[in-house]
Parts: sequence; C-alpha cells; structure tokens
Amino acid sequence: SLPLIEYLAPKGNVCPAQDTIEGYLRCQRLSQAAAYEVSKLIQEGWTELQAANLLKTFLLDSGVRAFFHHPFAWFGERTRFEGIKNYAQFSPSKRVLLPGEVFILDAAPIYHGYIADIGFTSSLGKNAELEKAKTFLEELRSQIPKLFESRNSGGKIWETIHQKIIEAG
Repeated sequence: SLPLIEYLAPKGNVCPAQDTIEGYLRCQRLSQAAAYEVSKLIQEGWTELQAANLLKTFLLDSGVRAFFHHPFAWFGERTRFEGIKNYAQFSPSKRVLLPGEVFILDAAPIYHGYIADIGFTSSLGKNAELEKAKTFLEELRSQIPKLFESRNSGGKIWETIHQKIIEAG
C-alpha cells in the first residue's frame, strides 16, 4: 500500500491507485459500522467515557491496532462544542446521556495502514431538532456538487455553505 505521507502530500495531480482508494473505503466503512453498532447500544445514564471506550473496543476487536486519534463521544450541549478552546476539552467526559439528547460518536482508526476520520450523530429517542438538521443537511448535500461546478474559489464555496448553515440555525 502507498505510504500514508505520500498519500497525504501527493506530487502533482496524481490520483491514488484503486487499491489505495479501496483501503481507505474499507477503513471508513469499518469506522461507520462501529459507530452505528455502538449507537444502538448506548443507554440513558451512560457517560461519554463509556461510549467512547465501547467504540474503541469495537474497533480494536475488528482488527484496528492504532488510531489517528482515539474515539470521542459527546452528549447533549457538548455536541455543539461551545466553550471548547483546546484539544483536552474535546476528550470524553463523565457527562451522562439523558433521554432525547443528541450524541456524536467520532473515530479515526488506522486500519491496515489506512485512516478514516468519521463522525456519527444520533439521539437517544426522538429529537425534533436533530431531524430538522438531518433534513437540512440532506438538502445542502445535494447542492454542494453544483457549487463546485461554478468558477468560485474553494474559499467562496466554503463561505456559501457556511452561510447556508448559519441561516438554517
């Protein structure tokens, strides 16, 4: 497989080989499956630490031997990252999950030399705000390819997307 540093900093406009792309996709799919399975197990009263540790255990049991960063879990108001100013504050805490609250599971395993960094958002029971956000993001996702067909710079496209997110609340 292609050394990680060569993939992250390729020379010219070289597209990675198909087997390299497939390696990253396998890692991404494993990460997503782990987050999905853990999300089905999370219960009221669990702490962020418990959820993050279960996510890590699932990945280790699936063959992961290293991480770009160890798994995170954030519950309730911590999913908005308000007031977080340094890396240590991102760490899973003893914050307990309550009914109806949104949670995020985040994992970045290295699997057979390939890295994926995924985030998975769900809620413990129904959450109207999360459903509203998912609907908005689905609409936004369909608009993004059209934005890249324009002659706008990457920065301008980012500003447009960011503005749409702000306007949606």
